[in-house]
Amino acid sequence: MRNTISIVIVALAFVMTQCPDKKDMKQGLAGKVLWYEGNMMPKIKTSENDELERGRPVQRQILVYKPITAQDCEGEGVLYDAVNGELVASDSSNREGVFFIPLPEGKYSVLIKEGDQYFASVMDGKGHLNPVEIKKDEISRMKIEINYKAAY
Repeated sequence: MRNTISIVIVALAFVMTQCPDKKDMKQGLAGKVLWYEGNMMPKIKTSENDELERGRPVQRQILVYKPITAQDCEGEGVLYDAVNGELVASDSSNREGVFFIPLPEGKYSVLIKEGDQYFASVMDGKGHLNPVEIKKDEISRMKIEINYKAAY
């Protein structure tokens, strides 16, 4: 019995190491998608264990474009009706809001599919929406806060 259990554990370990896992990627984008809604006014920390992060992890489709600005999109504000840009990659976050997207070196804009619209709330100094740069053999990190229903 003990030998059978040992063989099963070794076999499972071998299979798990042979399966490609996005978490093992060497270059690309990794991060978390969080949903914010309601009153987000500053909270007073009541203890050392009090969690100040009030965003809730969510599953969403993540769309990676070559750099785009608001002028490349139809609509106004942070929700766009259409995106006129070159889609490079897409994937979804898991139930914990975590995502991993392998990408070649370069600069990109990251949008979130929100119903039939596209969400982007951050711009750089050149007006690029949700910008990120991927460097050779590096993982760029991004926390995406979907906050169009939050009050600050």
